[in-house]
Amino acid sequence: MIKQPKPTHHFFVCNVYEWRVGIDLPTLIKEFEKAKATYWIWHVPGTTDSNYEINFYQPKMKGAILLQEVVYEKRKRVNPEGVEA
Repeated sequence: MIKQPKPTHHFFVCNVYEWRVGIDLPTLIKEFEKAKATYWIWHVPGTTDSNYEINFYQPKMKGAILLQEVVYEKRKRVNPEGVEA
C-alpha cells in the first residue's frame, strides 16, 4: 500500500459566523453556501493542523492568499428576457 504524502497546503473558509479548514474545497464551499452569508476563501500553506492566528476573518500565516470573496445577495428569479419572474 502506497502512503499518500501530507498536503502542503489547505483552504481556510470563513464568514462572520464561523470558519473551517480542509483540503476538499468543493465540500467547504457547499457547507458555506447553506449559510446564505458572504464568505471568504483563503489558500494557506501548511497542513490543516498548522498553528496560526485568525484576525478579522483572515488567517495570519505567511503566504496565505485570499482566493475569492463570495458575496451573498438575496437572489431573484429572472426569466431569459431579464424580467423578474
